[in-house]
Amino acid sequence: MPADKPSRKAAARKKRLAEAVDALTALQFGPRQRNETAAYTLLALLDLGPDAGWADAQAPLRGITPS
Repeated sequence: MPADKPSRKAAARKKRLAEAVDALTALQFGPRQRNETAAYTLLALLDLGPDAGWADAQAPLRGITPS
């Protein structure tokens, strides 16, 4: 079964990415702003991994320079 675990993780990541694109669509972003890169950015900003629920989304402060 160890070979099955990576495929489940990949499937969870793919599903979460599709959900993020759907969220961007629901927020009425245009086609250029609802792509894979934008979806990954949204998930990173929300600090949301593939196994966490959307209710677990965070809003951590992120800087652009090292502290």
